Amino acid sequence: MNTEENAEVIRIQNDARAFNAANSLQIRLNTDPIVKRFELDLRGLVEVVKINEDGEEYIDYDSAGNSLANEIGIQLIMGHVNVLINHQVVQGRLDQKNGHDEYGEFLCRTRKAIAKDLMTNLNELGIRENNFSGIMAKIMRLAELFVSRTIDGNESTNMSETIRTVENTNSQVRGTGGMKIPFINN
Repeated sequence: MNTEENAEVIRIQNDARAFNAANSLQIRLNTDPIVKRFELDLRGLVEVVKINEDGEEYIDYDSAGNSLANEIGIQLIMGHVNVLINHQVVQGRLDQKNGHDEYGEFLCRTRKAIAKDLMTNLNELGIRENNFSGIMAKIMRLAELFVSRTIDGNESTNMSETIRTVENTNSQVRGTGGMKIPFINN
């Protein structure tokens, strides 16, 4: 392999690393798929891929059971979920040091607030009493897993490492250690 071919192979490898690092950052921050699946579950629906008359695939929704709440109830529940499960939340920090458990306290306060909001309005929200604990369990399991990323700043640390990887890879791609400036880095 000559020098030009070798340089092209290295450029392609660096481009792939930059692409993968950027994608990992997007995946870390994208909460849409899990929030959407949660809402579909509340509605008693599943996402399915179907094929239209032209042979093209499209996404549709099939029934997988009964809705766990009416439209107002789903809207209220999803409001709570969207506040908890978003990329801004995990940029915070909940400490668990020196006998102080901010994470546990946060979950307890959150559970109480959502439970009170739903329980006092069960009928208006179309939530059957026997579905209440299941809905709460799903919300809190999701919150526990997602918000745990904030314990002692772990998500911020991991995010910084991912960003640093993207920056390092981009620097390697440019071959300059930084931004390519016309006329200077040629």
